[in-house]
Amino acid sequence: MAELGPQKATVITSYEEIPLVTTRNSRLSRGDIANGDFVPDRNVVTGWDRRLLILLFHGLISLCWGIALAIFASRVVPVAWALSEKGRKNPEITNVLVALASTLTTMHITYILQGICDQYTSFLVVDGFTVGQLRWMQGVKELSAFTKFPDKENFWSKKRIGWLIVYLAFALHSASVVAILQPESFFKHFPFGDWVPCGSDPNDLTLERSQFVDEKLQAFSFTVGMQLGNYNEQVAGNTTSRIARRTYRKDGYAYGIIGGLQNGLQEVPGVQFVAQCSSNSSNAEAIWRSVFPDRSLPELAMNGTEFVEFTDAPVPAQMRSVDSEADDRGQDETLGNFHNGLYALVQPNADGALITVEPQIRLTICSWKTVPKLIHAQTIDFTARSLEAKDATLYPTLIGRATWFTLQGMAHAARYGSSLQAVPEGTSPPPSRVLETILADGGKAAITVFNEFFWPQYNPRKANKPQPASAPPRCDSRNRTVAEHWRFGNSHNLGYIAIVLTTGIGIFAVWMVFRLKPRRRMRGDWTLGVAEAFELGKDEKVSQEQVFCVVNGKMVERN
Repeated sequence: MAELGPQKATVITSYEEIPLVTTRNSRLSRGDIANGDFVPDRNVVTGWDRRLLILLFHGLISLCWGIALAIFASRVVPVAWALSEKGRKNPEITNVLVALASTLTTMHITYILQGICDQYTSFLVVDGFTVGQLRWMQGVKELSAFTKFPDKENFWSKKRIGWLIVYLAFALHSASVVAILQPESFFKHFPFGDWVPCGSDPNDLTLERSQFVDEKLQAFSFTVGMQLGNYNEQVAGNTTSRIARRTYRKDGYAYGIIGGLQNGLQEVPGVQFVAQCSSNSSNAEAIWRSVFPDRSLPELAMNGTEFVEFTDAPVPAQMRSVDSEADDRGQDETLGNFHNGLYALVQPNADGALITVEPQIRLTICSWKTVPKLIHAQTIDFTARSLEAKDATLYPTLIGRATWFTLQGMAHAARYGSSLQAVPEGTSPPPSRVLETILADGGKAAITVFNEFFWPQYNPRKANKPQPASAPPRCDSRNRTVAEHWRFGNSHNLGYIAIVLTTGIGIFAVWMVFRLKPRRRMRGDWTLGVAEAFELGKDEKVSQEQVFCVVNGKMVERN
């Protein structure tokens, strides 16, 4: 190649082929331009360099993070228990951290896309480029929705449509990451394997005292019955019941939970009380005989218009009666105007009926039947409720005796004016619902004491000793925690945008790195930008302080 003087080189070429001229040699062959031989060796690099390694590193991070987002979106990754507890207590901090993570992820893939554009441009300026290539690549690097592509005749070209799809994906990327990282709740169970007394066959039920419990059983149920006076208000207010060191939501189910889990599930035997009441004397006989078909309604002994006592036929040995007038010791005569009467019969399976008498001979007749259930009990903040009740054939062993003592407490309260009826009327639930609730709470009290007594004494997992042969049979309560945990999810399936884009950018970056590694590229921190292209066009290093302006369509230096 002949040596030339210091004059500037003038190269005439088409729009599609504007070669990179960085020497003062005006006689360059086509092969020299294609091979980049006219670029001094000190400005060209092949193989690995720092910028390519950095791009590879960030591409691998994006690929791994995209895979991680896909795993998170499958809802199989729980958040650590300690972190989820702190997050629930500080939701505002959780939201800030999730937003920060999504923003950093979007910034990272944007940085990778810009790095790919710079690396590919550093290759093009050595291999050969067109102004159209630089223009649309500059628009992509700037994430512009109005990127100008060379194919002006077809506005909706494949390149433009593809770029708009990618642009929209970038715009939605942060929201998509939030859809994955925003924690969602799920419940995790841990079984404890606690035992409870099994239920009893209806033929084995009895009202006799159990050998496994002491008189505390009577005290708890009796105390519940003594609250008859304000049970209308309690049921109307949907209050909880604190019974035998346990807290229950009021309902018509009698059962006894065990353990002290803040949030848990267990399955225990129980019964449902189904009652009916009426103040219409014409319905009294039918309601009473619905439970005791062979017994007539008790008679009232009157002294003029004042009620004196109940008169009933002899009660069979297997049943028990409750009469508020059977023992008048301790009656406060100053409360005589508030005196009510109550008479009830109860069977071993807790079925029964009662009649109440209020001043002016106002009668209320109620009867109830019990239905054995397997109660799926749930505790929330140490408060138990019946989550589900399935039909069963076995009764809680002490349900009959618990109902008997609850009725005794109700009878004692009736002597001092307590009633199933609301005062004034119409301000509380119907008497049947009040009766179901108070009888169920009395059953809860007795069964809870029985289960708590039985559990530590005859549970070999806790007491480390075999169960005595005389002890009631035991059953697994399936007592287990219901711990609320956090996990990552995919709200409304928006996370797929972040998964595809993050993984795609990572794969694209790695592919571009290995594609460009053997090729000749500009050395150093050369990037795709107006300043770099201007310096190349000037064929000299431009001072950062030089001032230029456009005069008559030409770039000139301003004095």
